[in-house]
Amino acid sequence: MAVYLRPLTFSERQVVDAIELDAEQQRFAGGSLDDIFHALDASAHPAALHPFCLVADQAVVGFLVLREGPARPVWALDETITLHSLRVSKPFQRRGFGACALRLAGQWIKAERPTISHVMLTVNADNPDASVLYLRCGFQPTGTIFQGRIGRERVMICAIDKIAEPQDSGGG
Repeated sequence: MAVYLRPLTFSERQVVDAIELDAEQQRFAGGSLDDIFHALDASAHPAALHPFCLVADQAVVGFLVLREGPARPVWALDETITLHSLRVSKPFQRRGFGACALRLAGQWIKAERPTISHVMLTVNADNPDASVLYLRCGFQPTGTIFQGRIGRERVMICAIDKIAEPQDSGGG
């Protein structure tokens, strides 16, 4: 099965129309895609934002955003890239596509930003499924917890070399 990340422009919102999430998953994944694309479009640092869709056998199955430099949030360490809004469409969940998206994002960072050694993200304390995925893929808690958009968020970090290495996951 061919699985890859496809870069998106800010005007390609319709490409990810087929992604289905329930309301709680959508909350945890940064809100609606309309809101996410609006925020991308309104950013003061558009060149530092990198939206991607995850494609498997010609079907769009997921979405994520990478932020670098001035577009990173305040909790990010210098010389890192942060990962946001990861979502995998309901029909494709629990098939390894989340881990695959993380691995492919790590490979993109390693190839396109070779001076970056780590990727960071946050996970809502009330989202155990995402926490398990991130831990399984090599992310470690930094110990920092802050009040996020919808509750307590745990900051996590992973070395690019760790996240970019091939893993046994069903989605690719």
